[in-house]
Amino acid sequence: MFDYAIGASLFIVVVVGVIAFMPSAFAGLNDDGGVSEGDRLVADRAAENLVESGLDRTGDGRLDIHCVLAYFEGTGICGFESGRTPALDAGIAERQPINVTIEADVERLSSERERLCWDTAAGELQAVSTGNCGGSPDVALAAGSSAADNVNYVTVTRAATIGDQEVYILVRTW
Repeated sequence: MFDYAIGASLFIVVVVGVIAFMPSAFAGLNDDGGVSEGDRLVADRAAENLVESGLDRTGDGRLDIHCVLAYFEGTGICGFESGRTPALDAGIAERQPINVTIEADVERLSSERERLCWDTAAGELQAVSTGNCGGSPDVALAAGSSAADNVNYVTVTRAATIGDQEVYILVRTW
């Protein structure tokens, strides 16, 4: 009788321990890396604001290159205000860290997208990696602080076109 009581008690302790341990055992499988739902919502809102109204003046998914350049140069046209942060111009709080980058497969040599810049002399989009950008009037199509310093960031992507080039607007927040 005494052996039965010890065995049953031990069985109950083991079952309770397993049940208590289960949530932490599987937590790593769905870990979001510390990214909050709020960061996802902010990135989505910023991407939507930029693509649907800030950079697209016609409403057809074609970005106005003058508005794109105004956003990345920080000039005061197309509703952007000179000297404002990229976050404010994207329609989110100024204190929210943000990075906005435009990428595309300009060279069409692979399926990888490259960061873009506007080559003012040629009047066209160029991949930053080609070395054709970098002169004084050229505009890198990237704004905000680098997300590389933070491992817990959210990236939201929107597709659009500039001229005949399909581009991707990447908004990162953390």
